[in-house]
This record gives sequence, structure tokens and C-alpha cells, in this order.
Amino acid sequence: MLRITALLSLSLVAAACASGPAAVDPIASRAEARAGYAGEGTHPVGVIPIGAVRDDQRGTTVEVSVEYPTTAALHPVIIFSHGRGVTNRDYIGLSAFWASHGYVVIKPNHRDTAQEGAAAVDERRNRVRDITAIIDALPRIHETFPELEGRVDVNRVGVGGHSYGAYAALLVGGAEAFVEGGASRRAGDSRVKATVAMSPAGTNETLGLRRESFTGLTGPVLYVTGSYDLGAQGQPAEWRREPFDFGPAGDKWFVSIIGARHSTFTGRFVPPKAGDERDPRMYDPRYDPRSPQYDPRLAQSGQPATRADIAFERERQLFALGRAISLAFWDAYLKNEAKGREYLGRLSQRGDLTVATK
Repeated sequence: MLRITALLSLSLVAAACASGPAAVDPIASRAEARAGYAGEGTHPVGVIPIGAVRDDQRGTTVEVSVEYPTTAALHPVIIFSHGRGVTNRDYIGLSAFWASHGYVVIKPNHRDTAQEGAAAVDERRNRVRDITAIIDALPRIHETFPELEGRVDVNRVGVGGHSYGAYAALLVGGAEAFVEGGASRRAGDSRVKATVAMSPAGTNETLGLRRESFTGLTGPVLYVTGSYDLGAQGQPAEWRREPFDFGPAGDKWFVSIIGARHSTFTGRFVPPKAGDERDPRMYDPRYDPRSPQYDPRLAQSGQPATRADIAFERERQLFALGRAISLAFWDAYLKNEAKGREYLGRLSQRGDLTVATK
């Protein structure tokens, strides 16, 4: 039996998400503006910054935060798993955006220890159980959080994650992890209707991921990565396409955003490292006083003058694009909306993306 315990429940209405015409982010492209994905949605957003789900199966609690539409209607649920080394609070740019477009977004705060061997296997199982414990709790989550009463649609649940969180999301979606000795563990949950994996891991023995690990992902899945989204152990960006390539066909989308890095999908700006100037979108030497190609006339025009300034603006653009793509996927597969499918269908025509479907 699960009990839901509130640590702190504070409902805040986000003024930036007030009802009315959606605010258009000035950096958004025309394609996102036409599709209605260029900025915050029309739903006011409430926030439960800290709460907890009690899981009697493990005798513990799962700390969560929630962003939700305050409009009185049933909304689909997105459970989002954060990457390793960060917390659920590092993805507010994604979760508040989704909530403003009509989703209840619940983010577990996983208790990772970054251990190896058998302890790492337990850690992965705990991540998966954190997510399924939240799904178990949904039918009566309003008993602890009254502000969610009448707003949670338990029949439309999606699971997403970034990096190590994407790994957990794929396991809940039906992927299979193999452990020492060749045994496997499949933890797919049939209640999950769609999965979004940002910066997913490809085959990796440490994670128990083999080619056959992805064959159980039979539901709709969106894989999002970037051309500079390298693996932690030096794997090339192409490695992150393997879950798509090795998985079954049927409502599968792979999108690589040209110029996007691993940190792009967090919404947090990480200053560029040496070598990022290989991508002209991340660095323009004409604006850099340190460069022989520096053009002072461009600097006087008010454009970003430093490498970090240029990278910051570019990261904003890439992050806005990534969250628009993910929202269109949720709209298509959790809300069954035509506009989401239409937007996804036009992605292959763009020059700033690499897109594959099956």
C-alpha cells in the first residue's frame, strides 16, 4: 500500500503563464510560432515545490516536485527523471513549459550514489521504482495535494528523462537491462503511454544495455539528442541513436539538433569548452576581440561580443527548439492532437535537424 506524504505544498501561480494569448519567445523560429510552440502556453501554472510519495514496497519515500495547470480540467501526466549529478530542480524550464501547455509534471528527486557493480544495479532499480511508485500513487494524489483534485488524468501518463534519467525512462517504457551473468531485468509499465528520452545512452555493458535491450520499447518513443551530445566515456554523438536503430518500429522518432550539447536539454547554460568553436553556430570569431577575424564594426552593432555571449544566445535557441519538439510529441501521443503530429511531420524538412522515423 502506498501513502502519500506532503513535506511542503505551496501553490504558486506563475504570472508569466497567465490565461490569454501565449507569450512568444523572441528567439523562437517561425516554425515553432506557427505551431503554437514558440513560448509559454495559456494555462496558469501552480507549483508544489517539495512533496513526497510513500512507497511501502521499499519502506521509503520519493521526494517530488510538481508543476501543474491551475485550470479546472483533467490533464495528462508527465513524470520526468533528472540526470545524474543534478536534481529535479534543474529542469524547471522544461517542466513549467509543459505545465503551461496543459500537463501535470511530476519530477522525482532520485537518491543516487554513483556506485559501481551490484550497488549500481540497485540504484537503477530504485530509479525505476521511484517512477512506478508515483504512477501507483496518481489515483489518490489529491488526498495529500488538494490542488491537484480533478486535474490528474491517470489514463494518460508519459515518462521522460534526460541522460541517466532517460535511461530510467526507457526502462519503465520497456527497455531491458542485463546484469552480471547474463540475467536480465525488464521493468516496463503498461500504464505508460509515451516516452521521451533526452540524451539517451546507447549500448553500454556498464548499464546493461545491449542491442536486444531496446526491442521491448513497443510504445511511442521520442529520442532527442544533439550533434555535440557526446557520451560520458567519449562515445560519439551517433551512439545516442542506437536505442532508435535497435528498437522496433511503430511511432518512433529520432531527432538530433545540430549544435546541441548534453547540457542543452537541461535549460542551464554551461560555458563552451575548448573545441566548441568547430561549430560556427556556437562561436563567431568576428565578434571576438581575441580573434584575428575580429570586426569592430559588428561589435558596435550591439551583437554579442564574446564567445560566451554568443554561446548563451545559441543555447537558448537550441533549448527552445528541444522543448518545442518534446511538447509536440506529448501533444501527439498523450492528447492525440493533430497539431502535434503535423509539427513532428514537418521536422524532416528542416536544415537544423537530423530526423528519422519508423
